[in-house]
This record gives sequence, structure tokens and C-alpha cells, in this order.
Amino acid sequence: MAVGRVTVEAAAGGVLGTSRITVAGPELAALLDLQDATGGAEWGAALGWSLRVPVVEWRGVETDSAGAVTGLSLSGVGLAGELPPTLGNLVRLETIDLSDNNLTGSIPGELGMPPGLRAIDLSGNGLTGEIPAPLFVRPLVDGNTSPAANADGAVGGAGDTVPVSRAGRRGYVFDYDVLDLSHNQLTGTIPAVLDSVGVFLWSLEALDLSHNRLTGEIPRWMGNNSGLPSLEVLDLSHNQLVGTISPQLGYSTRVGGLRLHLSNQVSIDLSHNQLTGPIPEQLGNLLYLGVLDLSHNQVEGPIPPWLSNPSLPFLRVLDPSENRLTGPIPRELGFDYLSPEDAGTHVPANLASLNLSGNELGPDPRGVRQPAVAGSARPCRQPTDG
Repeated sequence: MAVGRVTVEAAAGGVLGTSRITVAGPELAALLDLQDATGGAEWGAALGWSLRVPVVEWRGVETDSAGAVTGLSLSGVGLAGELPPTLGNLVRLETIDLSDNNLTGSIPGELGMPPGLRAIDLSGNGLTGEIPAPLFVRPLVDGNTSPAANADGAVGGAGDTVPVSRAGRRGYVFDYDVLDLSHNQLTGTIPAVLDSVGVFLWSLEALDLSHNRLTGEIPRWMGNNSGLPSLEVLDLSHNQLVGTISPQLGYSTRVGGLRLHLSNQVSIDLSHNQLTGPIPEQLGNLLYLGVLDLSHNQVEGPIPPWLSNPSLPFLRVLDPSENRLTGPIPRELGFDYLSPEDAGTHVPANLASLNLSGNELGPDPRGVRQPAVAGSARPCRQPTDG
């Protein structure tokens, strides 16, 4: 297997210059392993993956000025097979998108090794097995370094030290912007390894584990003491999760004036699971909540009056349908001013979609009929197999 360095020559104004771009042996080997393990004889040729050309010219591969691989963008190109653990050798990797392919087998824990990894998208495949815990926390060799770090704490080069603010008591915490493992066949529980680490995932904006076969309870770290201050999308729908909806989710995102991206609303989708208990009052703290889908669970109790405008002025989609909710529909949802003729089809002005069907809601004691309003929280991809 050929590995090593690539020399690029360029001429400008009659002057010939030579630039040497380093492609580390383990990195090139990792790319070739990925190609070999996933049917790259077909898709590799189409993307120009050949040792006859520099890696920097391979389509779907992004590199930095030194030639190290920083991104893989291979969505929908026909990858078929299992992911090789040597992907962890791409120590400068920041983003990896292998979505909408035909990947099978388990997710290698080594994929969580690159310390600067910010976005993982493996959605729309046929991946099986459990979500590896090292995807969230990698154990430290000692109090300052990780397995991929040098003795001085640097990873791959000077200046790449493990950030102290993201080093937990039991390991190095990976703080992603996006983690999308949806539409696979993953089983087991969502790793709870972060429950005891006691850190914030400052950057996580989107966590999508939907359309799998995950079981167990929602781990505490998803709402533990504002542990997800930048979260905008949480989608755990279409799994087999049990337990109650944690009240701590109401403290999991920035609220009020602390939120940085005012145009980006919070979307929470816990639908199509086996969740029980009441709708927590603490969710009313999510000022920028725009979508709340709790449909097709076993949620019980009354509809909280805080599901209203102005309590949640940005709420546009509300779907607690197909649960075990009881009691009257609160006037705060906007039905108290409707005539009996309109109550059956009207959606309150502040909502774009409302679905209260499939519950045991009784007549409003103020004389307003229960609305039979149907709606869909938002379009989503059909499950692959989960």
C-alpha cells in the first residue's frame, strides 16, 4: 500500500515552484481502507480516488494547507459495507458526512478519536449495534492527555492541546455542532456516559437519533443543568424509549436574552416512543420553543396552560396526539373565543399546526367544544427499517 508525500509543482510568471503537501501514512491508509471496505472500486473511480493523483484532488475529501484531511463529504455516492476503525487515524478531521449510503455493521468507536471533530452525519444507512460511548467521551490516559495525544498533551502537532474546558473528570468530551445518526437500525440505549462527567456541550445545535430501535430512558445529560445551551434540534422520535420526559429538558437551551441566534427556534420531537408521565411544566422555560411533538406515546395528565401565547410566543407546531391526556383544553390555546361551529376546525392564530386527537380530553367547562384538529408536526423521512 503506497503511502507518503505528494509533491505539487506550479508555474506562475515563468517561475516554477514546488510545494510539498504532506499526506501522513496513516491518513492515506485510512482513506484507502474506507475505499476498500465500502465498494470503492465503483464509487472511488467516479470520484477520482486514485493514487495516480494527489489526495487533495480526490472529490469528497477536504484538506488543510498542510494536506491533512479535515473533511469527508460522501453523501449518496454508493458506499456499501462496514466502516473501518482506521477512520480514527484522521486526526485533523472536523466533519464527516456519509449519509444516504448503504453502510452496514456497527459504528466504530474509533470514529470519535479525532479531537477536532465537529459534525458527524451517518443518517440514512443500515448501521446496526449500539451507539459507541467513545463517540461522546474518550477516556483519558491521565488527567491531561488522551490516547491520541502526545506526551505533552498535543494531538498531531503543536498547539492542538486538549481544551481544559472540555476535559471532564473521566474523559475527553466531544463537543459537536451536529450529530446525526438517524434512519438506521441502531439498538441499545443512548450512552449515559455524560451523566457523570459534569460538562456542558456548548456547541451542540442538532442531535438526531430518530428512526432507530433505541431503548431505555432518555439520559440525564440531555437536560442536566443546562448541559446543552445551544441546542436547537432534538429528535429522538421513532424509537422504543421509555420513562418520563425529563423536566430538565426545560433547562437545556438558552432562554431569554441569552440566546444568540434569535431566528433559530427550538424543535423537540419525542414522538413514536413509549414515554409516560405528564408533560413537564419546566418545558415552559423554553422561550424559543417552535416545535413540540410528543405524539404516539403514553403521556398522561392535563394539557399544561403554559402551552400558549404569550408564554411561548414562537410556538408554531404542537402535537401531543395519540396519548392519554385528560381534562379540558385550556383557554390559553385560544379556543375560548370560538363559537361551537368553529371550534372543530380552527387552529389558534399563533399555531401553524395543532393535533390533539387520540386523547381523552373532555368538554371545556366554559362551554367550548373540544376541537378535532389534525396536523403534522413537520415532514420527515420515512424510516428505513426501524
